[in-house]
Amino acid sequence: MQIKNKLFILSDSLNPDIYINIIVSSVRQFKVKEVELIHILDEDNESENKLSMSSKILKQFELILEGKYNLYNNVTGTYTVEELEGYNDDIYNFYKKSYDVFAKHVNENNVTLNEFFYIIKKIKNSTDFLFDITGLKKDMLTNLIPVFIENNIMHDIYYFERQTLWKYNQFDLLHNIQQSEMKYDKILKDRTILYLTEKKSVSKKRTFFFGFTFLIIIGSFGFILAGNSIDVFGVIGTVASFISLIPSAYDWITKQKNSIV
Repeated sequence: MQIKNKLFILSDSLNPDIYINIIVSSVRQFKVKEVELIHILDEDNESENKLSMSSKILKQFELILEGKYNLYNNVTGTYTVEELEGYNDDIYNFYKKSYDVFAKHVNENNVTLNEFFYIIKKIKNSTDFLFDITGLKKDMLTNLIPVFIENNIMHDIYYFERQTLWKYNQFDLLHNIQQSEMKYDKILKDRTILYLTEKKSVSKKRTFFFGFTFLIIIGSFGFILAGNSIDVFGVIGTVASFISLIPSAYDWITKQKNSIV
């Protein structure tokens, strides 16, 4: 079993049940000990985009442990506390550990996209975390996936999926969903990650190749134009020889870098 210390939840949803399912799944599957809710602000409208979900999630957790449930009415925007059907010690124990983790070790931040990029760069060399993107708006997800790939954070992006219809009531809570009806899994499969990693390596190699080639050609023609050589074809042959060595040079540099790491 993989153990992850910290769960980052990228959150846009206003439904606390989604986050409860995510937190319970990650605590049970990865032994997560800390939770951070991150709301990425719409930089064109920051004042109306700030969220505060941790208190709502905590309240729902507490009600569940008491055998109750806070039902949200999407039409009226109001809540009604009702009895949790089938409540017993098993349900209490199912949620208690996750509640303890969340209640004692939760942090919540509203950040700009640039601030989020800084968070990514700070943790990219660690393996002690996972990201959950279940509650993230899809247009924001398309902006973030390339950033995750660029910073080699591809193995640790998870989402919660219910494969049957959502009921928008207490029967959407994890203990009411059959194992066959849900999954908590990586958004990028291992085969996809391998493909992207190879493409990324090829892309870097291509950038290195053309950049170095461009510098050699410019330098060579500068040498010729300065009158330092009348043997143009000789210079071109020398340039061609240097260019043929570039892929090998790149592979050697990459190998040395990896051996140091």
